[in-house]
Amino acid sequence: MISRLFIFPTCLLCMLLAFGCSARHQSDTVIGESQSAEDAEYGVRLTQSVDRNSIGIAERVWFSAQWSWEGDLVTTLEEPDWDETDWSVIESVEIPVSRTDNNYQAGKKWLIEPFLPGAYSVPSAELRFATFDEQSNTLRTEPIEIRVSGVLPDTDSGELNPIADLAGLDDSDSPPPLPIWMIALGGAATIACIVLYFVYRNIRNVTVPSVFDQLKAIANMDDHESAYSELELVYESLDERLRNTTEFREMISACQRARFSPETDDRLSAKRLANHTLTLLGHTDGSEAL
Repeated sequence: MISRLFIFPTCLLCMLLAFGCSARHQSDTVIGESQSAEDAEYGVRLTQSVDRNSIGIAERVWFSAQWSWEGDLVTTLEEPDWDETDWSVIESVEIPVSRTDNNYQAGKKWLIEPFLPGAYSVPSAELRFATFDEQSNTLRTEPIEIRVSGVLPDTDSGELNPIADLAGLDDSDSPPPLPIWMIALGGAATIACIVLYFVYRNIRNVTVPSVFDQLKAIANMDDHESAYSELELVYESLDERLRNTTEFREMISACQRARFSPETDDRLSAKRLANHTLTLLGHTDGSEAL
C-alpha cells in the first residue's frame, strides 16, 4: 500500500525538480600565475609559475622554475627549503638542458600539496650563476600566492538579504497571470506533500550526521575502542583525493595502528586524531595538532 502511495507524489516531485533545475552552473576558470626576473647584462632570465592559483585542500599543483642564459655561464638552481614552507613535495621532475645556437635553457618542476586551508606563498627558488671572470651573481623572483579552500562549507552568517523597496513598483508592469498548467501542478504538489505527511507521520526521521558532526562527537567522547572504528568510517566517507594526501594517509595509518595494536605505547587517542582531522579541514584553531 505504501509503495503505491509513493508512485504519484514521487512522479510529481520529479516533474517539479526537472522544471526548476534548468539553470546550469559554469565551472570555475583555471588561472595560472608566473613571476620573472632577468639580468640583462649577462642575458640570464628566471621564470617561475604555477598552473593554478586557487585549489582545494585535496588537490595538488605544479610549481615550475625555468631559466635561460647566453654564453659560457655556470648556473645552479637552489630550490626552496620546503620544510620551512606550508607545502609538501610529492614529486619533482628535472628538465634537461637544451641549446639553440648560443642560448641555453633548463628547468625543474615540483608537484606540491597544501597542509591546511588558507592563503599560502610558494617561495622563490634562487638561481646562482658565475661569469667568465668567476664573479658570482644571484637571481630570484617574487613569491607566488595560492589560495587553498577547505572541504566543508563555511558557517552561514545568518544575515538575511535586504527586502526590495515595494514603494517604487509600478502595478502596470506586473507580470501576467500564471498559466493554468502551473496552477494545476502546484495543486498536485500540495496534495503530494499532504500524502507524504500522512504516510510518514508515524515514521521517525533519521538524520545522517555530517562529517563535521561525527568528528566533533568523537572529539568530545571518552576514549574507547569503538571510537577508532567510528573514526575509520569517517575517513572512508571522505573524498578519495583527500584521503590520498600525505597528512590524511598518516592520520588513517595512525588510526589503524591504534585500532589493531592497542598495546602500542605511541598510539594516539581517538579524541586527538578527531581534533587534528578537524584542524586539517579548517574547523578548529589547531590546538590539538599532532
